[in-house]
Amino acid sequence: MTKGFCKFTSEQAAYLPVMTGPMLKTWLCLATHHNRKTGLCCPSYDVLCAETGYCRSKVREGLHGLIGIGWITVEKRSRGRSGGLYNTYRLRFVG
Repeated sequence: MTKGFCKFTSEQAAYLPVMTGPMLKTWLCLATHHNRKTGLCCPSYDVLCAETGYCRSKVREGLHGLIGIGWITVEKRSRGRSGGLYNTYRLRFVG
């Protein structure tokens, strides 16, 4: 088994022509933060911006695009007593 790689199916590859740069770079960034045990990715917007080279609005555009084509789901979680919310992301296509 090769760590850190995912396989694209023909179904997934069919989406590549419609993916924008922010969608693709954001998905790749999320994939690098994927936790195989939990199935989740939890990078902050600041991390996504730093690693993709995009501003918050472009990262948000990428995330919304990925949600729209069904490649990711997003869940808001509470930080508990410390307050605030954070997003966790689940990638549909990671193998």
